[in-house]
Amino acid sequence: MNGKKFVMKNLQSHVFVHDNLLADLYSLTLNNIYVDKIDNEYYLVNKKRGRNYQVGLRAKIPNKFLPVGKDYNELTTEKKKEIFEALKDRLYFTNIEILFTNILLSKYMKLSQKKFDISFKEIEKKYRINSRVTGSQISQSNYKRYIETINKLVDKELFLKTNGNFRDKQYGVRNLDFNQPFLTLFNPYHYKKNNIVFSYSFGRFGEVLKLSRRYSNIIPRSAFCCRLNQSVLHSIYYFLGREIFWEKFHLKKIYGANSTRANFFELDISKLSYLVQSNTKDSYGYSIGQKINILEKQANKSRDYRRFIKNINKALTQFKEEGIIADFDLEFIVNETEEFERKHEFDYDEQGNFMYIFNIDDISKDIDVKITIRLEPAISYS
Repeated sequence: MNGKKFVMKNLQSHVFVHDNLLADLYSLTLNNIYVDKIDNEYYLVNKKRGRNYQVGLRAKIPNKFLPVGKDYNELTTEKKKEIFEALKDRLYFTNIEILFTNILLSKYMKLSQKKFDISFKEIEKKYRINSRVTGSQISQSNYKRYIETINKLVDKELFLKTNGNFRDKQYGVRNLDFNQPFLTLFNPYHYKKNNIVFSYSFGRFGEVLKLSRRYSNIIPRSAFCCRLNQSVLHSIYYFLGREIFWEKFHLKKIYGANSTRANFFELDISKLSYLVQSNTKDSYGYSIGQKINILEKQANKSRDYRRFIKNINKALTQFKEEGIIADFDLEFIVNETEEFERKHEFDYDEQGNFMYIFNIDDISKDIDVKITIRLEPAISYS
């Protein structure tokens, strides 16, 4: 990236971090948990390896589950399952945790000072503008969810290892090896009803994100405005925006800022489905792709896939309306099985031409969709 910093012309807009280090944390799922012994202590570990780095989350197994001197491998299967259930929330990010992290990072990345305040009310009014608020007061249910979510972020412990070839030398993020709380709070206090003011830090990890300069305001402000129980939409905004960001960057790098060559790409829907966390209680800790293809019963696969495509369509519509992309197209791919032909037997004309116009609600085991995104205009750089 040649050390160039992305232009944020409107400092009132929201900043999103597109860094692989953060995206890898967001896409961790519970199917890759393993046990490791670190400094004579047992941990559950969940990590991803990238080019010249490792990043992940870990949770120390408390002595109440594993007395000092006791070997983990000596435990019963039931005891191991009990440990997993007790610690699993520390080893992945739910969609609402991703939403709150992105809110906190948006303010963090724009400010040079290390200490600053934010409040629940600021989060509600400045970021989650479309949320339902009674007057100027945060609802009791949202207040409880805010506390629960922030506390879960504080409980997580991350680790990062980079080698001597990680990114360009000028970034100053090579040869790192540290672990830390994912989020640290300072001086929290209550200010009026259902509102808490606090300072916070992302520690050395936050410094790495700042030094690496992989952030922009390319994602619509509306990405923060989803309801808490629909926060999966925020994650779809995030990963879509990240994909668009890098496609635009490579377009400019290869062809120049004013080029219209190769200014479109086909969205890899399957890849996206394995990045975005599922938002249903029976599949917390697993991706939408895992839910659809592994966990879900056959009868519900098409329903869940349709819902996913509808959310992608909703997000891309907003990207288009805000001029971040030029346009996008949904092309329906049909497998004309006997069952399909029976269902649509009256949708052919006398010459055998198929006359039916598909929409997302028609998606089934016989009908899929291809999404093409046109990127013009290109992203702005300094």
